[in-house]
Amino acid sequence: MAKKHCIILLTLCLLLSACGAVEEPGYSITSAPDPVAADSPEPGELRYALSDFGSGAEGCNVLRSGDLLFYIYEDYSAGIDDPKTTLSVSELDGNGLRMLSDFNGSWLRTCCADQDGGLWALSYASLDDGSPELLHFDGDGTELARFSIDGSYIPAGCYPYELACGSDGTLYVLYAGADMRLLALDGKGGAVLASLDGISQDASLANLADGGAALLDSSDVRNSATGSTYAGTRIRRLEGSGWGEQQTLNGSYLDVSNGADFDLYLCEVGGTALLGYDFESNGLTGIADGLELGLDSWNGLVALGGEEFILPVDGQTWMRLAKTASGEITQLTFATLDADAVKDDVAEFNRRHSDIRITMLDYSQSGGVTALATEIIAGTVPDIIDLSQLPAEQYADSGLLTDLYPLMDTDGGPGRDDLWPNILEALEHDGALYSIPTGFYPVAVFGRADVVSQLGTLNYDTAEAELLTPELGYSTVFGTQLTRADFLKYSLELGEFIDYENRKSDFTGESFGQLLSFAAKLPESEDELSGWRADIADGRQALAFSVLRNTSDLFSLELYYGADIAALPFFGGELCVAEPVVSLGISSSCENKEAAWEFISSQLWPEGNLNTVRDGYPMSISAYERLEQSERDYAAAVEVNQITSYLPDGRELKMAMDTEGTLGLQRELIESMGHVCSNDATVYGIVSEESGAFFAGAKAAAEVEQLIQNRVDIYLAESE
Repeated sequence: MAKKHCIILLTLCLLLSACGAVEEPGYSITSAPDPVAADSPEPGELRYALSDFGSGAEGCNVLRSGDLLFYIYEDYSAGIDDPKTTLSVSELDGNGLRMLSDFNGSWLRTCCADQDGGLWALSYASLDDGSPELLHFDGDGTELARFSIDGSYIPAGCYPYELACGSDGTLYVLYAGADMRLLALDGKGGAVLASLDGISQDASLANLADGGAALLDSSDVRNSATGSTYAGTRIRRLEGSGWGEQQTLNGSYLDVSNGADFDLYLCEVGGTALLGYDFESNGLTGIADGLELGLDSWNGLVALGGEEFILPVDGQTWMRLAKTASGEITQLTFATLDADAVKDDVAEFNRRHSDIRITMLDYSQSGGVTALATEIIAGTVPDIIDLSQLPAEQYADSGLLTDLYPLMDTDGGPGRDDLWPNILEALEHDGALYSIPTGFYPVAVFGRADVVSQLGTLNYDTAEAELLTPELGYSTVFGTQLTRADFLKYSLELGEFIDYENRKSDFTGESFGQLLSFAAKLPESEDELSGWRADIADGRQALAFSVLRNTSDLFSLELYYGADIAALPFFGGELCVAEPVVSLGISSSCENKEAAWEFISSQLWPEGNLNTVRDGYPMSISAYERLEQSERDYAAAVEVNQITSYLPDGRELKMAMDTEGTLGLQRELIESMGHVCSNDATVYGIVSEESGAFFAGAKAAAEVEQLIQNRVDIYLAESE
């Protein structure tokens, strides 16, 4: 036996010598196939689609072993200090689900399946258990083996990261940390057979379709003909007929499921296509496109064989992925300026609508606003457009956008009565509605209610004289909180310097000069370390400029002031303006405007407006009233309704929460909104760039004003 162990160790050591850049001779290098086409299938064509997998697998880690599915559920209901894990099993179709056993006092984590209907798992007595035991069960829950790993083989600071079981019973344990290491263990007694070092930090273990184990990690690939070096993915067999054999793919890939119809299932890093991998040919085959299916990842995928899979959606609900006959599908393009903000909403919509597919066009990279604007002006207009930083009025005047009111007034989706009427009115252009925000942030200036009542309207010419008086005791109006950038942005919005309809601008008048003079007194950026919260709490800062994300922001302002607060009309007399979360419109060239509106309305309707409920305020009044009620329910449920916060210097602030008073102020702000920010990124960029010379003292205000007007006029003319 000792001789056999030495041979295995020598083999693994030879594998180790292959680390580093690989010369092409002797290795099959292949490129990834094109992503699976997302074009509209013909009716009746077999395409992958998602359906419910009703097995009670919610919240479970699911693994396939032979003809069984194992469900591992970690129960945190009693807290993290009282570990409990439930182990269940079912047939591959989810039927026959039965619980095998409860493991009270341990977490079963880092699991893998064998090929004979059994399961391996690491058992932890606590979340910080540094010496977990390895357990092996059969499909009836009978314990087949239990042992600990010899700690002398484990690198300092490393922890067991992944397991894989070979068809001959060898168990492989991959340790992660500063020094990655793979251990090969005797599956019956736990003796260490061999170890492998020199593994890359992105390594993972998987099982091939024939039951053999495989190690995947990154490896540079050198093309001897061209001298070029590529990022590659090395796939090494750990046992079986091809023991020690390895292949290298050109590109970076993740394994997303053990083998079934293919040896492995992979996904390219940053890609969305599910790929089948054949080890012998080192070939990849496109299977399904995640974006087409409304999936943003393939995490947790379990291959059942027969071209069927199951996977968790949104981390919880398990669904079946299988080929089915397709019906008519409407394809729509959606140009977004913030892919991260909307990708989950697009994925959810695609999952819920088998007859509509939204394809995202990502313009969120640097220069994306300019690129999208250029394409729109050139006539390449997507079906749905993120107008958050684009001139919607200008596009509407050019006939590029669709009036949303007729679509809104049809049956289905939210009607005008459930949307804030003042915001809709503020967005109207010649009686039509060309863009609508999925949600909004109220933007306002706040101060102590007794001080605000004496001021009337904030005037940036007289603000210092009115507020920095011995009687009030303030030493700064906004401190470091209101930045020059924010002031310019909202002043541009409210100053009526641009007439988009007539393609004219006016930046040379007295009002813009006053604006620049006040902006020069403001800091370039907010300095979090300067402690504006403490300045308010200690009575030094008079006013707070705030973009509210939720009711908690209002509670916090009241806490800092230690008194009732009120909003002060500012920059042209507005009490509060609306900053869109995402502002959407439909192009006039869209061939299925009803389907496009169905997507937009899914972001406005209470049941579908989850993103804006979490971040910002919803356009739907009924959804907003749900939020109001949740605040009231919380206030009624707690014994002491108070808010607590800490200042940068460590001081604790506490204050009783006046829930009804705060909700009343919040409602007043929303209902007062008469302006929705258009955020024309091009105009703001021109003003920001040219005004920098004035703030630096390099140019006079009059010269800067004329430069800004000239550039904006050129921009408006070119966009016509």
